[in-house]
Amino acid sequence: MNSSTSLVSVIVPVYNGEKYIEDCIGSLINQTYHNIEIIIVNDGSTDGTMQKCEKYKREDSRIHIYDRRNHGVSAARNYGIKAAKGRYISFVDADDYVGNDFIENLVKVIPLHGIAICGYKRLEDDRITAEYKIEGSIDSKLLYKSIFTQNIIACGCWNKLFSSDVIKNNKLHFNEKLYIGEDMVFLAEYLNDMPDGFVYIPKASYVYRRNSQSAMQSGYYENKFDTRKYTCLDAVDKLKNLCQKAQEEYIGLLRCFSYRIVRSCLWLLFQMICSKNYEKKILKEIKKRIRNNIRGYLHYNEGIKLECAAALFVCISPTLVYLAGQIAFGYGAGLFDKYLN
Repeated sequence: MNSSTSLVSVIVPVYNGEKYIEDCIGSLINQTYHNIEIIIVNDGSTDGTMQKCEKYKREDSRIHIYDRRNHGVSAARNYGIKAAKGRYISFVDADDYVGNDFIENLVKVIPLHGIAICGYKRLEDDRITAEYKIEGSIDSKLLYKSIFTQNIIACGCWNKLFSSDVIKNNKLHFNEKLYIGEDMVFLAEYLNDMPDGFVYIPKASYVYRRNSQSAMQSGYYENKFDTRKYTCLDAVDKLKNLCQKAQEEYIGLLRCFSYRIVRSCLWLLFQMICSKNYEKKILKEIKKRIRNNIRGYLHYNEGIKLECAAALFVCISPTLVYLAGQIAFGYGAGLFDKYLN
């Protein structure tokens, strides 16, 4: 079967997404590539999400809805993978939307057992605030750097087209115990197992909506802290395990993941600062991981000076950084926005 005529499964997990779900589904049913199945996994929504999804299902037979109890986005995506019949799989978040040629562009170029990736735009307050894409040629080293350090490509599972065979033959799945970083780990494991390389398309066909209610951002302005965010440390541990499987010649990849680990630890620390949540045990874990990866982090030299200083001081005393952060946050919460998105 030619890839340009293959069935593509688009998995859309949704929880209380009535505000944006119509934008998402509307962009999918209007794809220029028609041979798709749209798998909507309703993860226990309590608002009007299901009614809006059912309306579209009555109008388009390509839409399949699975209504489940709330188990989280990872469980919803895993359920979608099991239900998928397509040769290729794409993930679209319910509050995002895609250009009409999103699937067509990716399916034309994807290697049989590889991955196709496109650029993306960021939407905030109904306004496009940034566009991320790479012009010119891109090799594997730039791919990893762009995903795990600069985030130009995005470390999530969206804006990508995956081979169903690679996912199912290698029994890849989203870790349901991870509240933060589950898609980053899934992507890293997929890249580790794919045999046929990748293709990158610079056109920004995916629109990512920055949502203040997302797991990444929720709570830090209300002086509360969701303890499930601690799982980001488990995520970076799994990333480190993938690092250790790499050969000597992939030293750049090791440094790339080290950079990501430090950034994730700083993200968690800043979350704790902004929510006024002091946990000595967690600070100790953050210090340990940053100290073990500080050289790789500094090698990339991507962070601003203040961030680099924070990473270095954490190696000495994370408590001191926490207290200094409390003072800084008192002067202006916007100072931390860069690290909390």
